[in-house]
Amino acid sequence: MTGKLRIAVDLDDVLAHTNLAAAQWHNERFGTKLELKHFYYVNYWKNPHWGTKDEATAKIKDFFTECIMDIKPVQDAYEQLRELRIHGFEFIVVTARHIQEEGRTKLWLEKHYPGIFEKLICTGKFYKDAAGLERFMKTSKREVCELEKVSLLIDDSVENAMECSWAVPILLFGNYPWNRRISKEDHPDHFLSHAQRLVKSGGYPWWESETVGALPRNVIRVGDWSVVAEKVLAMFEPDPENLSH
Repeated sequence: MTGKLRIAVDLDDVLAHTNLAAAQWHNERFGTKLELKHFYYVNYWKNPHWGTKDEATAKIKDFFTECIMDIKPVQDAYEQLRELRIHGFEFIVVTARHIQEEGRTKLWLEKHYPGIFEKLICTGKFYKDAAGLERFMKTSKREVCELEKVSLLIDDSVENAMECSWAVPILLFGNYPWNRRISKEDHPDHFLSHAQRLVKSGGYPWWESETVGALPRNVIRVGDWSVVAEKVLAMFEPDPENLSH
C-alpha cells in the first residue's frame, strides 16, 4: 500500500461490455435474438436460451476463449478513472474471471485502461468434480476486499454488493436487469434452466416478482461513470500529498 485510498473495481459490465458481447456472440452462434434485457440474473443458466448450468458454463468458457479481446470498454470509464487517479486514488481490478484468463485480461486492460490499475485479481477457477465434470468456483470478493484493504468496491452484482457491504461501501454500477434481482441458490428450482423452470411454472414469469428490496445504507446505485466519479469525490477527500503529477 502507498497510503492512497484504494478502490476495487469489477471488470465485466463495469469496465467491459461483457454481457452485450456475450449476447451478440450467442446470437451469431445459436441464431437467438438475445438482448441485455434478457439477462434477468447474474447466473447465465437462469436466463433465456443459455441452457442448463453445465451448458451455460461451457458456452461462457467458449465465449471468453473466442471473444475476450474483442469486448468493448464501457463508455467514459477510462476518462473518469484517469481523473480520479489525479485526485489521489489507487485502483485495482477484482473480477470473477477464472485465473486461466488472467494473461489475456491483463492485455485487454493495458489496451483500454493504460496506467490505471495497480493490480488484477481473478477470483474464479475451473476444476473437475468427482464425476469428471467441469465446475466453476470463486473466492469471495469480500475476502479480497478485506485482504487488499480497499476503501470502496464498484461492482454491477447486487449479490456481491450485499455480501461485501459488511466490509466496505459499495457503488452498485449500471441500470442492469441482473442487479435488480438476487440470483438465489437455496432451492432446487434455482438450479433449473430458464426453459425448464418456465415449463414447471406453467409459463409464469417468476423473475418479475423476484426484484431485490431495500439495499443496505452503504450500497449506492450509480448509473454511469460520471456519477461514479461524483460519488467517489463526495465520499472521500484525498490527501493532497498523494496527488499524482
